[in-house]
Amino acid sequence: MRPLANLGGTEGIALDQGNKAQMLFTNERIEGKTQLHERLERNERIDRKTQLLEQLNPEREFELEGTFTNHVADAIRASSPTELQQEIDNAAEAYEDALDDALYEILDKHFAAEDSTEDSTEDSTEDSTEDSSAA
Repeated sequence: MRPLANLGGTEGIALDQGNKAQMLFTNERIEGKTQLHERLERNERIDRKTQLLEQLNPEREFELEGTFTNHVADAIRASSPTELQQEIDNAAEAYEDALDDALYEILDKHFAAEDSTEDSTEDSTEDSTEDSSAA
């Protein structure tokens, strides 16, 4: 038989608080795993982009490393683990953005060169057609 003091429902309150604490802990773990997964995906993207840039323009890839290095220097001066992680995330994001910009620039130049080659080929084809019909 339960003592009269427990009839007021205090057992349920303690249980609810325990469940809330467990849920908060579980949510934090899920959020932490999600952030870790996002970082791993970002690192894989950066690695693929870096390899592509090394193939297309090795000198340009070397220039971009300074972008990352400057942000890492900020991370080293961080005053807490949270700030450190934020600065590292900022460094990775800035580096990925710089990689994207460099790759787009290279691709734009490549496609512009292709377009001008196609235009000059079309012009020479039209000229030779006009010369043939005039004769």
